[in-house]
Amino acid sequence: MKLSKKALLKATEFLLGIASIYLILSISIGFLVPIQAIELMHASLANGILGALGSQGKIVEDENILMVFPGLTAEINELCTGLIEFLLLASMMLASWEIKLNKRLKGILLALIVWLAVNPLRIALTIMQLFNASIEFAVLTHDVLFRVSLFIVIVLTYFFWLEWARKD
Repeated sequence: MKLSKKALLKATEFLLGIASIYLILSISIGFLVPIQAIELMHASLANGILGALGSQGKIVEDENILMVFPGLTAEINELCTGLIEFLLLASMMLASWEIKLNKRLKGILLALIVWLAVNPLRIALTIMQLFNASIEFAVLTHDVLFRVSLFIVIVLTYFFWLEWARKD
């Protein structure tokens, strides 16, 4: 299958748009919000989920945020927050030039809601794996399965948003 020059130009424009918007967003967020505040927010939300399930820990603010449980300490760092994935999704939406700006902004609001719902749940599930499974299985779920799930959430959120945004 051969791409037309127009399709190749459109794809290049989209990819360059994602990269430049991502760079602007990540630098802006870095200046506006300390990463530790985002780590603390996600740890607190995850700890609330775990508390509802009877396993609430103590949150300790250190260089990174720590969630301390009897016999277990989980470090919540920048990668745990899903911020990179959220900014990537927001960049993809903003770089979808054919979509009206108000729909792109509504998409980012949707992405924010999905991010704040899914990522703390992912953190809580990972910690529950550490409580209830072998360390090997917990490492597998943390290193592979949950990273794959983040990718799937990004793709599905973008897909369903794009389908909705193209309707008019």
